Amino acid sequence: MPFGIGERFKASKDAPSQKPQYDVDLVTLLTDPQRQDLLHLITAATEVMRTSLLRTFDTPPPKKSSSSSSSPSETSEKPVTPPATGETESTPNPKESASLSRLRHEATASFDHWQQDLLTRIYDILNPADLESRAGTAAHMQDVIGSTADANDSQNPLPEEEKHYPLDSDMENTRFPAIPTGLSTSLPNPAKPVVLHSILLLILSLETYDARSRTLLRILSTSLSLPPLTLVTLEKSIAKTLVTAAKSSSNSNGGGGGDMSADSSREKQKANNKWNRRIKIGIAGVAGAAVIGITGGLAAPLVAAGIGTVMSGIGLGATAAAGYLGALAGSGALVGALFGAYGGKMTGEMMQRYSQEVEDFGFVKVKPGVPDLLPSGEGEEGEEGPAPPLPPRPSSSSPPLPPRPSSSSPPATTFDEIQASAEKEEKQREKAREEDSRLALTIGISGWITSPQHFVTPWRSLSSHTDVYALRWESTALMDLGTALTSMLKTYGFAYLKIEIIKRTVLATLMAAMWPILLLKVGKVVDNPFNIAKTRAEKAGRILADALINRVQGNRPVTLVGYSLGSRVIYSALVELAERRAFGVVENVYMLGSAIPSGGEGWIGARAVVSGRLVNVYSEKDYILGFLYRTSAVQLGVAGLQSVKWPDGVESVDMSDAVEGHLRYRFLVGDIIGHIGGSELVDWEIVEEEKRKAEELKREEERMEKEAREKDGHGEKELEETAERVEREQEQRHVVKDVAQMKIAS
Repeated sequence: MPFGIGERFKASKDAPSQKPQYDVDLVTLLTDPQRQDLLHLITAATEVMRTSLLRTFDTPPPKKSSSSSSSPSETSEKPVTPPATGETESTPNPKESASLSRLRHEATASFDHWQQDLLTRIYDILNPADLESRAGTAAHMQDVIGSTADANDSQNPLPEEEKHYPLDSDMENTRFPAIPTGLSTSLPNPAKPVVLHSILLLILSLETYDARSRTLLRILSTSLSLPPLTLVTLEKSIAKTLVTAAKSSSNSNGGGGGDMSADSSREKQKANNKWNRRIKIGIAGVAGAAVIGITGGLAAPLVAAGIGTVMSGIGLGATAAAGYLGALAGSGALVGALFGAYGGKMTGEMMQRYSQEVEDFGFVKVKPGVPDLLPSGEGEEGEEGPAPPLPPRPSSSSPPLPPRPSSSSPPATTFDEIQASAEKEEKQREKAREEDSRLALTIGISGWITSPQHFVTPWRSLSSHTDVYALRWESTALMDLGTALTSMLKTYGFAYLKIEIIKRTVLATLMAAMWPILLLKVGKVVDNPFNIAKTRAEKAGRILADALINRVQGNRPVTLVGYSLGSRVIYSALVELAERRAFGVVENVYMLGSAIPSGGEGWIGARAVVSGRLVNVYSEKDYILGFLYRTSAVQLGVAGLQSVKWPDGVESVDMSDAVEGHLRYRFLVGDIIGHIGGSELVDWEIVEEEKRKAEELKREEERMEKEAREKDGHGEKELEETAERVEREQEQRHVVKDVAQMKIAS
């Protein structure tokens, strides 16, 4: 039933002489007390978010002596409750620096502006001018929705992914604070998704999907006791409908789809009078049907595609849904801006500027849809032998390479065949972007690689509920580091040294400089690649921040996930976002085995620009990270080896039992994110596949450790031979790369 239940409700009325009925919306669905409860719930949720932001700037707790340190149970996280009136104002910290004071003021001002816009929009919808004539049908509408949902559920059972979870389906409800509300009991369960759906459409009518808005929706979902997948299911449905309608609208106008991303269309849209846009939204709020006559363009296709329909075929009326979307319902340019021209900006011309600032920088589509191809020869690395050298990156002035032919078709030989093949591939990509666009985005960042494909493979375990991209950055530096690490680990000598390090514990060894002399002799093999990659990670992070500020991802919230030096890229990006006051861009951040300090004011800025969760995953048994960090300043600690104590709001998760080596993070990304972030964030089939690879790596290390114990001596000669071989391989790769670049330049 694509048009909601409005028509069914009108048909069920016995007396045709009664006043005309409107489509289902928040006014006709909710009673007056329920509308007041909804407004109070949203207000309280935003105040909880504001309080959390202000706590970021609280004075750090005093250091406790070992005798007075509290137990883990005494330091458990306290539940967040809505603050009372007047308790959300920040208290200046006398020790706060001038820069942090300015950051706190501007972060609060930005949040208040977002909060005011959101609450004003929702208040106007819940209190229209014709409230009296439209209210009074809620009880009947809720009964109709309940009966419709029950009938449709019996005919169309939920798909398997929404039925079964590897984790308890209630786990997601612990991730965000639930606000006590009467709606949790007074509102029937089938009507709750309709309410969440309505708020999502109203948020999109502000023409940007702010990261803070998505965090708010998470809190509302938790407070209404909705299943974890409700929000992402709504997002997927709306995204597909918006993109399909926008494409259809542009094609019908002769634009061939270009009107949604062309610069001229965006400039024309920017030139529209703001007063006129507000009039459109205002009239749509009074009577949703009016939006069709006002906006033209997308309104009719949107209604036809069923933008108001949610799960089980129930939902808002068609005109009410279009009215809630406001100006977005009538502008392909706005839809294109929301999705970043459907992902094209992340892989298009805008990326050329960034790739010129570092040796290698770009985004690779992981899922959903057709992934952007990596250069040829970048398959999975075999067990034996090093990965092939990276092919040179063509200069910006070089013509684009033709697409690689599939194994089922003969290679293109003529210019016409190459052009036809390129056009066919572009159409496939365009169709994939249209069908698989999402309202949220996840970027995965690897921290070391032994094959270029490893930029992508760790992130296959993330679910397709969001657009998933992998960041490709500084390939050569990360290859040097990855090859050095894996070569060292495959020696019996290093296996023996691991035994000695673990005996003393990584943290104690790091702080007391108790590293075995044998390991220090060959440390130079990994020290140089690590220090180079560590420095370049900071620059890559600043470039990533600039890309996000310039909205290559569109006006959508971004979640960042990284391990090892990938976490350093994220940390650098967050600090840069804070310095440039870019709030509302990043929703959640998960950093695993981070090669960054565990203290310092940089964490305050990082927390201030993350609207949702900022999670630091560490392992006290990560001997590789401890060894790599031994020559760096350790007075502030290492985030990948210990918890981040301050500021408030940075969550630290100890994964020492699961992660005994730095190289295992690559295989455990999905498992860790699924357990600390929620089941809907990962694809559990791929997670199990990756966990098996981690177990194989663990068994191999255990075998080598056993042989190391049985060997005479400490393997000094073998370690030195390995170091010499790794150095020769690094030099060979750089020579090949230099020769290739000289050929391109000539």
